[in-house]
Amino acid sequence: MDVRKKVINIPYKLVFGMALVDTAGFTAYNFAVTKYEVSYVTAIVAGSSLVTILLAYIFLKERLKLLQKIGAVMVVFGIIGLQLG
Repeated sequence: MDVRKKVINIPYKLVFGMALVDTAGFTAYNFAVTKYEVSYVTAIVAGSSLVTILLAYIFLKERLKLLQKIGAVMVVFGIIGLQLG
């Protein structure tokens, strides 16, 4: 396949939307680091995988294995522990 045809078929609207979301996330992270302790912000950002798990469950009908469920619960309890401590 010709390289020019591949470039033409790129869904630019989707790429632009992804770039906006990525920029917003990076901006929010930097704002949070300036306002709160880096250790708290980093732990909460690490919990972003929970959003991915939830979206995969809803839209892709993905199912988690037991070990993955345990890991997700540990992340939630870790974030709660940060807020309490």
